[in-house]
Amino acid sequence: MSGACTLQVGVVEQPRRHFEDPAELARWDALAHWAAGPNPFHESWYLLPALRAFDPAGEVTLLCLEADGQLHDALALVFGETRRAAATVMREERVMLQSDPGPEEYLEQSLSGKKRRKELRRQHTRRAN
Repeated sequence: MSGACTLQVGVVEQPRRHFEDPAELARWDALAHWAAGPNPFHESWYLLPALRAFDPAGEVTLLCLEADGQLHDALALVFGETRRAAATVMREERVMLQSDPGPEEYLEQSLSGKKRRKELRRQHTRRAN
């Protein structure tokens, strides 16, 4: 089959210190940027400081699914090549606040007064359901 593109897909074990390199950190952050939904527990700004705190010796390794050396959703490629079925198991819509003022200004406006604080509590309770 001429013109076919073959990708090298595999699981790579990397020491935690590997991701201290700015180039590797940038690859990781790019992956998080393109993810379908945020998961702070797997993002560099959360996981690396936690690993530094709980594993100062640097013994923890991370398993990375890579395709042609790139961190990305290689799992879809594996499913396609092996003709395995993949499906969305659960989907959830979440509320997102988007406003013109910056976070500090918004917070200052929102918390100035008893009625506003009460409204924020009501909104928080409503979003939690």
